Amino acid sequence: HDSGSELRLESDDGWLELSWLRLNRGRVVELDPRVETVAVVIYGSVCCGENLRALDAVKQPSFFSAAEDSLVLLIKSSLPHDMDFFFGEPRRGQKRLREAPAGLAS
Repeated sequence: HDSGSELRLESDDGWLELSWLRLNRGRVVELDPRVETVAVVIYGSVCCGENLRALDAVKQPSFFSAAEDSLVLLIKSSLPHDMDFFFGEPRRGQKRLREAPAGLAS
């Protein structure tokens, strides 16, 4: 069901992982409830307690059941919710900065 391909980015504060979930019609897949997950249906139709179609998104699904052949983008994260993040090496002369998103700064 999983493509086996993933993109994983890490910082000192946690990680972010993108992967694909390919489901054939009738397939049911359970997701780890301990991992924070957002899913976006790219094509097809799946159920996770509600029916989802292309470009529908859901936070923290516990399972997917495919009503038809489907592709779902999974976004998993261990990052805190109150910070912006920079992944990768800073360019020469730049510092790595973390700032609160607009509206959260005190």
